[in-house]
Amino acid sequence: MQLLSSLARREGSGVVIVSHEARLESVADRVLCMEEGRVRGGAGAAMTTA
Repeated sequence: MQLLSSLARREGSGVVIVSHEARLESVADRVLCMEEGRVRGGAGAAMTTA
């Protein structure tokens, strides 16, 4: 994840990761949550998904 994150920052690009792993939030600049196919919320990496 560090390599992917570093590369994206260096290139000025974004990375989209779709996962059920909550621990990935710690490396994210932004987290969007989906429920039943709809975006239910979004915020910075400190967002809670409960």
